Amino acid sequence: MLICDEQPLVRHVLTRLLVERSAEITVAVRDGFAAADAYTHQSAGVVLIGIHRGSGSGLEALGLVLGLHPAAVVIAFGSAVDAGMLVAAVHRGARGLMLWGPPRAFGPHPDRLGTRPHWSAVLVVG
Repeated sequence: MLICDEQPLVRHVLTRLLVERSAEITVAVRDGFAAADAYTHQSAGVVLIGIHRGSGSGLEALGLVLGLHPAAVVIAFGSAVDAGMLVAAVHRGARGLMLWGPPRAFGPHPDRLGTRPHWSAVLVVG
């Protein structure tokens, strides 16, 4: 599994949560160029790409990965406030979307999530 998200905290927490559930994470990267490069060197069964309001980097990453690797299985992920952009990602080729986040949108101290944050995810695959 390959994770691409511009936010270090998101990469860290998502990687930790997935590894705790026995997922094999190939690599977690910051941008689309690194994601496309990583996929070129070692294809991943699933590519998770973070899509966030106020930033176009997730949609750019989606375009780069699918442009170079059209058969890649890409799942776009973000919070409920990113729903419109997640739907756009599906229209652009993502195979599904995942809504995820903490119970209260990061809370007042996102750097203090603790060792077992209670984040949840809903995966929709089309």
